[in-house]
Amino acid sequence: MNIKDFKDRMHEAIEEWGVSLINSFVQQHPSASVAAVYAKRGLHNYMCMEDDRLNKMIDNAAIFIANEHGEVNVNTLYDDMISLLCTMEETSFDLGLCSGCVGQGQIKINLPDNFICNMLFGNAGAVKITKEDFLELKNMILE
Repeated sequence: MNIKDFKDRMHEAIEEWGVSLINSFVQQHPSASVAAVYAKRGLHNYMCMEDDRLNKMIDNAAIFIANEHGEVNVNTLYDDMISLLCTMEETSFDLGLCSGCVGQGQIKINLPDNFICNMLFGNAGAVKITKEDFLELKNMILE
């Protein structure tokens, strides 16, 4: 896939994938259904606001992920990223509003344990994004 098509598909696929993740979370935690409406809206607005930034990130990464003809092998890229995610030691992160860990085949984002989060999301504890979720994203990019 050429880099221009890759960028276009990434934009569409990330938003579609995010909505799918939100829907899956709501299926497991029905109390989050109201919050999901706002999360989907926020995701859409964020993707619109960060469009240029995402393009720049992909352009910068293209030096490493595309071949000399500007082609990206999405299957190889996915396999390599999942391999790194699965073999990576679990590493904590704290970004202020959210904390969690990445590694051992998943990204886990902890939900704060407070009245508001519990009211919006139930007592979910964390949102987990697994290698299977990333497979769904890859398939959306290749559609």
